[in-house]
Amino acid sequence: MAGIGQPVRLDARRIKSFWTAEEVPRWIGMSLVAILLFGMVGVSHWSAESARNARVGTARDDGAAAVELLAWSLSRSEAGDTRGQQAALRAFALRHNCEQLRVYDPSQRVLASINQSEIGGAMHADVGKTPATPVSVQTDVLPSRLAGADRWVVTAPIPSVTTTAGESGVPTRFVQCVQSVSGASVSDGGRVGVAAIIVMAVGTLLIVYRLMRRHFRSMTRISENLLLRGEPLEEDLTSLRLADGEGALVSQWNRLIDLVDDLSASARRATASVELKEALENSQGGALAEMVNAIPDGLLHVADGDRLVYVNAMARRLLLPDGGEGAGIENESLASLEVCPTGQSVIGEVRGALSGDGAFRSVSKVIEADGGGSSYRVRVLPFNTSKSRGECVVTIADVSQQVRSERAAEEFVSQVTHELRTPLTNIRAYAETLSSGMFEDPQVVTECYNVITKETRRLSRLIEDILSMSQLEVGSIQLRLDSVDLRSLLTEAVRDLRALADDKGVDMQVTLPSKLPAMQGDRDKLSVVLNNLLGNALKYTPSGGSVQVGCQVTSEEVLITVKDTGMGLDPAEHERIFEKFQRGSSPEVEEITGTGIGLTTAREIVRRHGGAIQVMSREGEGATFAVHLPLTESRVRRDAAPA
Repeated sequence: MAGIGQPVRLDARRIKSFWTAEEVPRWIGMSLVAILLFGMVGVSHWSAESARNARVGTARDDGAAAVELLAWSLSRSEAGDTRGQQAALRAFALRHNCEQLRVYDPSQRVLASINQSEIGGAMHADVGKTPATPVSVQTDVLPSRLAGADRWVVTAPIPSVTTTAGESGVPTRFVQCVQSVSGASVSDGGRVGVAAIIVMAVGTLLIVYRLMRRHFRSMTRISENLLLRGEPLEEDLTSLRLADGEGALVSQWNRLIDLVDDLSASARRATASVELKEALENSQGGALAEMVNAIPDGLLHVADGDRLVYVNAMARRLLLPDGGEGAGIENESLASLEVCPTGQSVIGEVRGALSGDGAFRSVSKVIEADGGGSSYRVRVLPFNTSKSRGECVVTIADVSQQVRSERAAEEFVSQVTHELRTPLTNIRAYAETLSSGMFEDPQVVTECYNVITKETRRLSRLIEDILSMSQLEVGSIQLRLDSVDLRSLLTEAVRDLRALADDKGVDMQVTLPSKLPAMQGDRDKLSVVLNNLLGNALKYTPSGGSVQVGCQVTSEEVLITVKDTGMGLDPAEHERIFEKFQRGSSPEVEEITGTGIGLTTAREIVRRHGGAIQVMSREGEGATFAVHLPLTESRVRRDAAPA
């Protein structure tokens, strides 16, 4: 204790202890809890009231729409058909909350009502200010009889279906409905929502409070560690690390220490890279030059923003018109080079990557080669050191197959989306037609069911093709070998597509020998092959054409042929159409929707059976697909294993 008369000395450590990392978050957290708690209560009450008003408005709009539909349904009944109108009103009242529901004429005489006592009498005048003979649907809010309830009256004219000569078409009947909805459930739900939001808010603020405490504690540990360090930081950075379990900020601090260490190591590696680059520049041959020339990608080294320092063999073939057989182009300016169109595109990308300050930007772009249908990815990789400013490495990679695959995949997704959308739209339309109950003709109902069944089968075939393609890609498809009756297999395949051929006006015939032996194979998979071939033949054969199915048997194999008189194919595309997502390139073929996986699936299934499939066709002269399948069991079982 300080003696009497001595100056009082304040202990700075005690004053500072009040605002330590342990106390500051506590006061801040308590203040936030108090402020946000009251704010949440007000916001929650406002949200509950808004929800109640939205529910009442929605119920009022739905009630008006339902009354309008009731008026249209009553338009089919005569004014004197009291029994029919009564039945319609009772059915409507059972589905909707109606206090009053009546049909009346312009003189306000009640023609029908759910209240039997007012039929034939005059209307009551306590249903609001809605006109007695409105020309459209009218809604008027009524005073509530009970607390928390909303009431309204909806009046709608009953349209006249037919009018005789001299009639003006003015409605002669009107329907009036008094509806109500209670807001108690909304209010109760609002209270529950308020309580839930308050609980969640308090819990969230407590979590924030805990996180802030850990955050300030971590900052204190870091500052103390820095102040206690007396040695230069460059000598030993690992001593600045803290225990990882003391918070997220401490973890980020440790990551920063590790990053500085990594940067130091990168600086040392950069020095070695400069030495390696100098060795590469000075090398005029030997194993290193042979290795760089053997790379399948083009490689360029550009210095001073425009000077070509090094070009490997592949880059020469891509840039120069003579394929790289001319004189050396090292130390030449990019602007003065005589290059082919592909080389012009490459040099254009390199010069476009040069910024105004003389440094290169990192660029990666795919360019198209003129005439060859090839695609190349050009990458400009700048040197990031100040000593190598204005230098970069350019790589040229052939990505033609990747680009074609990406385009084919995009076309496949588009085609599958279209193929799925069409049958689904038809199924939905005819299902809605059946569910409406507006058609009582059995023939119309039967036609609707037939369309739904046809589109369902179409969807099933498309999904089966996609699943088969997926199984073939992952190698999970297995053949279930059994004895297959060829006659039954072919006749059933033709019969399944007979209706499609008749609808399109295509003559489809099958010609089989008198005796067909059984073969070993997977009947279901072979059916997929025939369905794909016959489906393509019908798809690409115009009306009036023909499709012929034939079969020949030798001692070793079965030959199945599908011949059509359709559009035909260019001989150059005979192999390409069997690739995944590929189709004919003629405009007539592109106008017809297709996924490009049917022939791929068919060829793979035939290969799994040990056979082969080929096409013979010319553009405009139809096409013939020939399927060769082995007849002997030993050969089929040997080739049935997954590829």
